Amino acid sequence: MNPSALLKCINLITQISTNPNDHIAVLSDRNGFDFPAFRLNYRIELTKKSAFSTEKVNFFILDNLNETQIEYTINHMFEVSNQSWFNPTAKILFIGTELSPAILKLFAKYYIINVTFLNDTSGFITTTYPYKDKNLQRIDTKMTIIGICNESLISLQADELFPMKIPRKWDQLFIRVVHPTIPIFAECFRCQTQYKGIESEIFSIIFEYLNMSYEVVQLKSSRPISLVINFESDMAFGVLFSFYWHRDLDTTFPYLQEIVTWFVGVAPEIPRWKYIFTIFHKNVYVAVMITVLAISASLSVKTFLNERRFSLELFFAICLSPFILFLGQTRCFYVKSLHHKIMVWCIIFLSTMMNFFFGTRLSYLLNGRNYEFQIKSSEQIRENNLNIGYSNERFKQWATQTSIMRDYPEHFYVNCSGKHSSCIQRSIIQKDMVLLTPERPILYSLKNYSVETPLKPLNEYLQVMHLNAFFIKGHPLFPTINRILQYLVESGIIKRISAKYNKLLQIRNEPLAMRPLSFEHMVLPLFIWAVGILLSSAIFSYEIVRSRINGI
Repeated sequence: MNPSALLKCINLITQISTNPNDHIAVLSDRNGFDFPAFRLNYRIELTKKSAFSTEKVNFFILDNLNETQIEYTINHMFEVSNQSWFNPTAKILFIGTELSPAILKLFAKYYIINVTFLNDTSGFITTTYPYKDKNLQRIDTKMTIIGICNESLISLQADELFPMKIPRKWDQLFIRVVHPTIPIFAECFRCQTQYKGIESEIFSIIFEYLNMSYEVVQLKSSRPISLVINFESDMAFGVLFSFYWHRDLDTTFPYLQEIVTWFVGVAPEIPRWKYIFTIFHKNVYVAVMITVLAISASLSVKTFLNERRFSLELFFAICLSPFILFLGQTRCFYVKSLHHKIMVWCIIFLSTMMNFFFGTRLSYLLNGRNYEFQIKSSEQIRENNLNIGYSNERFKQWATQTSIMRDYPEHFYVNCSGKHSSCIQRSIIQKDMVLLTPERPILYSLKNYSVETPLKPLNEYLQVMHLNAFFIKGHPLFPTINRILQYLVESGIIKRISAKYNKLLQIRNEPLAMRPLSFEHMVLPLFIWAVGILLSSAIFSYEIVRSRINGI
């Protein structure tokens, strides 16, 4: 094929196989392309500082490279772990006289399968179907003719130049998996116990369904994702604390959700003998005392004005009357005038209402547990200058983005990574720290503590996380496992697995910190009480004025 005809074929194939917004990279000395492209040099290893670090290339043209040059290109320029701009799912057009099986196997090693070969002599367009045998380890390197190109047109024997090459069903599968140990989510993948962890059970079901054998890769660092990026593992799950986003990763359908929330120490329980002093707020007690003294003084003055005598005994008797009635005892009143009757009715009403509230509230308290002041919101965390323990920098970032914690001093944040147990102990015992952590793992861990309910979550949460499994981009098993995960979610199977583990959580059902009855609770009896006093005073004033008019 002459150079002019070959160039036309390259332009035609590129036009058919790309979209207007695709980024095209060319490793070729030819000129005359009808499309804009990045020029590459296989002898120069590109770095992340290059212009390509910000863009993904969708289409590669590798022209007239021998086997050594191609191998160098794959191992150095296209190595995924070093080149964040490289897209393993990109389409690759090779131009040359032949493509050896060794090179095709090298491509399959990096899951680069969208490869089409244009013979620059015959014009034949060929490709391979590496997973034709439905086996991930046995790579088929046989070249299949899918078309032919001449100077004016392309004749295709297949539906497209880059056909689908991933089978929907597999045989004799083997996969390497890695996961951190996270309570309730990913604890023991190979254990024959009833509770392996939610994610461990999910993927055990998938592997069993696919008749897939697997190897659990030992976690060498705190980041299992790095093993996937470096091709030391095919898949990672249980990545609850990494929040790793990388352009060379495929993430599955989100199959679980988890909330990140505040956990605070439970306030100490109030001794039973203190209950009697915590039924009403102290302001209620003060208000009742002042009004009782005022009524007693008022009745004593009215008696003095009517009978021209002052009785200290009468004053104390009136003062004690509400409390005698409040305690459920009997009390006799001798009244001679209407304003005395109204005042007595008010005393009886207030005492009866106080007795009712006190009795019912005390019965309720004695049948449950009640606690001292309990932190119930992030505002109270800030007001009490509590330390905030976090296990991941992303949690701290989320907290500082909230309106309440935006300018919270930096020295109050404590990194609990690697010392999570000591932070939990500090929150339980010293109670000067709150924990910012995913909810279910810590609730699951708290069941091992001797204290019945050492920590409790606040009713407000910080963020909702979506749990996914991670594959290197272009991994041929990703579509199959992703499709099964989606089915497990939609069928409710994952929900049933989660429900089984949710029963194991340490959840607090006791009442929160006791709230004394305040003016808001006592507004009706206190209002009637005040109206009675005012009405009695008005009638008394009327009687005094009338008696003087009549000369009595």
